[in-house]
Amino acid sequence: MRLIPNILKYRLYILLPGLVILLAAKNFNINSSAHASSISAMENQSGIAGKKLSNIDSLLQSADIVVIDFWFTGCPPCVKATPELEALFEKYGSSRVKFYGLTAFDDDTQLENFKSKVKVTYPLLQITSEVNLKYSVMDYPTLKIFMKGKPALTIEGHTELFKSQVEEQIKALLK
Repeated sequence: MRLIPNILKYRLYILLPGLVILLAAKNFNINSSAHASSISAMENQSGIAGKKLSNIDSLLQSADIVVIDFWFTGCPPCVKATPELEALFEKYGSSRVKFYGLTAFDDDTQLENFKSKVKVTYPLLQITSEVNLKYSVMDYPTLKIFMKGKPALTIEGHTELFKSQVEEQIKALLK
């Protein structure tokens, strides 16, 4: 019997439902100018109740360095990465470095339940499947670091080196 590698299982697990969601869901669209005025409101809550962001350009412009974690609550490696990202957020989060957790698969209730079990103080926001497609998110978790809106690093999956890789990149970009 041939075993499917874990990363392939997560890719298949995400792609098939993602395609169904993409084809079936009616997404709530918010234009870029509306994003700019709502960033501070989003940072103080898990998201806009029931609304999914269809454009994250304003998030990418919200600080010099933006760390985006594409994840979902049903993904064990994603959940494992969360405390590591929280520690980095507590150490580096500032007006120059912003952290966001983005999910296309969880609703408000799932996010609130997760936050009641796992300490997460950076914003967890809901996005449409189109955002995942735009940023070529195929594996979970996928972490992307942006410098002044431009991609600086992408890490797919979670390994023992995850936290140190992210921290090294943040330190390098802060110089």
